Amino acid sequence: MITSFDDIREQQTSIACLDSGGLDSAYMICRLIEMGKSPVHVLTLDLGQEDCKLIHFPKRIED
Repeated sequence: MITSFDDIREQQTSIACLDSGGLDSAYMICRLIEMGKSPVHVLTLDLGQEDCKLIHFPKRIED
């Protein structure tokens, strides 16, 4: 289990993380990329909430 950035500093594997759309997950993703962790696979779940209309925005950027 990973509990800090130090736990993954020397690992040479790709990373998957869940993005809630909040500041904490955005910070984590940016920090992983700055550390040179590549690829970072970012997953976002569409739970059908009305206030989550921007959930598909990252996909549009990628396409």
